[in-house]
Amino acid sequence: MGVGWTLAILPLVTVAGFAVLAIWPLYGVMALFQAIHRATRYAISRPARETLFSVVPPAEKYKAKPLIDVFLYRGGDLAGAGIQGVLSTLGTMALMAAATVPFAAVWCALSVVLGREQRHRDPAELGDKAAA
Repeated sequence: MGVGWTLAILPLVTVAGFAVLAIWPLYGVMALFQAIHRATRYAISRPARETLFSVVPPAEKYKAKPLIDVFLYRGGDLAGAGIQGVLSTLGTMALMAAATVPFAAVWCALSVVLGREQRHRDPAELGDKAAA
């Protein structure tokens, strides 16, 4: 599948989860969705995300990781809270779920682009192309 498509699994799980929540807005469905989302994030997405760093020099990696872990994740949490507040004004869970689809589509596209960029920078991948 590659790193990009592996990273794209989490936004697809997000869209599917919100679609199911739009149909059945029940606490049990939300709890199940949250469990699946977290499992996907930690078992699939996080290792794939760490693979992206395998093609950058260690100095760049150790400069980028704190920036990503602190500022981008915490900024994302803050933005998520604000977006959730705005989306909750839409009223129904179906409208909120539909509003998440464009965000997930951008997230999915970025995942695939990052995977392609990682593959282009991978020395092993370049060696395979030279041998062919």
